[in-house]
Amino acid sequence: APSRGLGDEYKRQSKHFAEELLKLMRKPLSGGNRSRLRGKLLEYETVLMPCIKEKTMKNGQDIFIENTLYFFLHCEENCCNWLMKEYANIRNEYLKSMMCLVIGFRGDVEMISFLMKETERLERMYPQETYAQGPILAIQELAVRFLD
Repeated sequence: APSRGLGDEYKRQSKHFAEELLKLMRKPLSGGNRSRLRGKLLEYETVLMPCIKEKTMKNGQDIFIENTLYFFLHCEENCCNWLMKEYANIRNEYLKSMMCLVIGFRGDVEMISFLMKETERLERMYPQETYAQGPILAIQELAVRFLD
């Protein structure tokens, strides 16, 4: 049998490492370790992106959500079009609220009407929660970026 090339070994190891990083995204870490984790997430963006997108649909854990928010705000790929397309499939309302922030910081001015509708929906459905703060801040951010 032909020996596996170094490329295969590297791919296997980086896939394993990526899985470990995904596990760490769900764990509470101290400030320094959290920064290191977030740096590594960005370093392995191409390997992690499909997994993080997939988990975004299902995960509702606060620590994971905060790490996902950081990742989507800082990764090279602008995920706003993907977020707009998949938004309705995200199950967790807090995560939806946080993803509105990504749209506010990285999206286009046409996304404001979506954010306004989302603000109204979250205020109507969750009057006791602060979920609407995500789209509200996102609208302000977009307004500052595009209307100045």
